[in-house]
Order: sequence, then structure tokens, then C-alpha cells
Amino acid sequence: MRFPVAKALVENIKKTSNAQHPTINAQLSFDPYSYQRRATDTIAVAGVDDPGRGVRVGGAELIRVVVRRANFDKIAHKIDKMGDYKPEIIYENARIQEVDPHDEDTIAKLNAERATQFVTVRDDR
Repeated sequence: MRFPVAKALVENIKKTSNAQHPTINAQLSFDPYSYQRRATDTIAVAGVDDPGRGVRVGGAELIRVVVRRANFDKIAHKIDKMGDYKPEIIYENARIQEVDPHDEDTIAKLNAERATQFVTVRDDR
């Protein structure tokens, strides 16, 4: 037997019935197999270096590094040596709206707002 681990994995998969693990037949609003950056407006959120001016996010802006306050405090002593990888935004200061992607009412309210919001998917599931 040349690849015992791989063969054992394949045999285990063959024994597993799809009836025991049903797949969810959900309609997605996007194609999960192709990437296209979503169009967004540019907004400014409180930045680490200049909370008054803010850091521009969204639109054509580059991806920004956002960290929780506790993590920022752990690395604050070496921030000046981190270059492009240094955190630019502290999560708790940025007024980020956490959204449950299954809460259609909340999403509808956000979409109806005239002002652009900085949102993230709540990850407590």
C-alpha cells in the first residue's frame, strides 16, 4: 500500500452516505466560484494614528488592517516596525455595524439607509 492515509480517507468517504449529511439548497446572490470586488462607497473611519481625520475604506481604497483593542495593545510596542502590516483601525473605535447574514430585516434596514455603513458579518455562530 503506497498511500495508506489517503486510501483510508477515500474509503471513509465511500462509506459515508449523503443522506446522513444533507446539503443545504440555498440560492446565493453571488457566484462563490468567481471573485469580483463589490462596488462600495468610500468612507472614513477612526484611524489608529489620526482618529480625527480617519482612514479611508471602501471604494477603490486598499484593504485595511483592523484589529480589536486587546490585540492592538499586545503589539503596540512594535507597531513602528511592522510596515505595511501594522494595524490602521481599532475595531471598537470604528463604529462597525455587526450583521447577522440571516437577519433579513436588519439587512433590509441597512440597505435602505442613505449613509454608507462599515459592516462586518457577526461571527458568534
